[in-house]
Amino acid sequence: MIYIISDTHFGHKNIIRYCDRPYLSAEEMDKALINNWQKTVSPSDTVIHVGDFAFAKLARRQEILAQLPGTKVLVRGNHDYGPEEMLESGFNVVVESMTIEVGGVKYLISHHPIDPDMARLEILDSIGAAFHIHGHVHNKTPLYYAERSINVSCENTDYTPFQLRLLPHAYEESKP
Repeated sequence: MIYIISDTHFGHKNIIRYCDRPYLSAEEMDKALINNWQKTVSPSDTVIHVGDFAFAKLARRQEILAQLPGTKVLVRGNHDYGPEEMLESGFNVVVESMTIEVGGVKYLISHHPIDPDMARLEILDSIGAAFHIHGHVHNKTPLYYAERSINVSCENTDYTPFQLRLLPHAYEESKP
């Protein structure tokens, strides 16, 4: 199974206030994020983390990642360290962006959203991708907010990795 999540910001106490997260402290938030991941993801699964993993030093990032099951792919965000350091932290793969096909649906994945709409749609069409998956904007936009654009910031996925294969079905169901 392939899961996706973004903008966990482990260790970042101010993100609780910035994004109105339901936690009293960074420690409580970290524990909940780790617990949600562990209840959802098995060791044979893959999780694509779409950037802004943690506000923490190397040893703490290693400690967190060691508790998270599955193969961990990082699509680097603006608050992540360089590829070598994120690999040293415990990610299995680190990229700037990627495309992936799951269940016959191709996705473009990057941390930042592609705006405006016309540019995003032209890029998606040029590479044959059905959807653009991103994070970065947290809860400023819902999970499905623009044509073929999906915001997987953890505030939109109940602070839990989300099954990638379910995104197109949920997208279609969310249309008015």
